[in-house]
Amino acid sequence: YVTHDDCAGGILDPAGLSIDPESPEGVNRRASPRRPVRIAGTAWIVARVVAPPFKVEATDVSAGGMMLHGTSRAFPELEPGDEFMIGFPVEHSKEDVSVRGRLAWKRMGLMTLLGDWSFGIRFHDTPESVILKLLDVAARQRESPQKP
Repeated sequence: YVTHDDCAGGILDPAGLSIDPESPEGVNRRASPRRPVRIAGTAWIVARVVAPPFKVEATDVSAGGMMLHGTSRAFPELEPGDEFMIGFPVEHSKEDVSVRGRLAWKRMGLMTLLGDWSFGIRFHDTPESVILKLLDVAARQRESPQKP
């Protein structure tokens, strides 16, 4: 479904940035387009803040990161750059996948049905093959939409 060449400029190539008019700040530079996805997982904060793992739900993924939603008492203390590990079960795969990312932004009350907090992460030390699996899940969901 999705190959390395499908990602604008390639996952590891910072060239080809685009403008996202839907960004809360008005302009958000991103290296690759967002792809809608609905996949639940578990997040662990790997930062100066200690908190138990918590459930998250991703609503979009790109070659550079993803938007997630969840509830944790640690969110008010988190700052941009704090690290997360997030594990996801992947359809049509025997193994779960794990991504590592750094907090890019956080907002309270953005999509309250999915959690108190919404947040974006930029992938960090995540193998390209794992990112491509998540992009493939998004492509499969787009081809066969299911009601959440």
